[in-house]
Amino acid sequence: MDQNDNGDVIFSTRTFVRSRRWWDASWVDWNKNLGDGPLLVVHRDFFEVKAPQGMIMESRKFVVPSATALMSIQVIGWAGTPFGRKRSIHIVWRNKRGYKVAVALTPVGELEDAWQALQFSGVKLA
Repeated sequence: MDQNDNGDVIFSTRTFVRSRRWWDASWVDWNKNLGDGPLLVVHRDFFEVKAPQGMIMESRKFVVPSATALMSIQVIGWAGTPFGRKRSIHIVWRNKRGYKVAVALTPVGELEDAWQALQFSGVKLA
């Protein structure tokens, strides 16, 4: 468990991230080679999924109130295919515009540790 100056970080880990494109429902892998790769940071009432900036692309960062998100365990493959399937925490929420956002997280280390931290922060089971 990590803690920042405010004492509100309850869990932090590097993670493999796939995000779902809403317009065609395919999955896109986030680049794991930029910086130290994507990061899941869980706070008491919200969580962050973020990745460092590349040379051309802007940084990616989702900050999600935990009470608005649902999660389940799923096995998700590259671009929605059976290739490169990974056991992942599938999290779904709606953004400020009302669009459904979905990510699949495969944390470095134990998946169950990330699952428990997300559940403790208020993410509900789907």
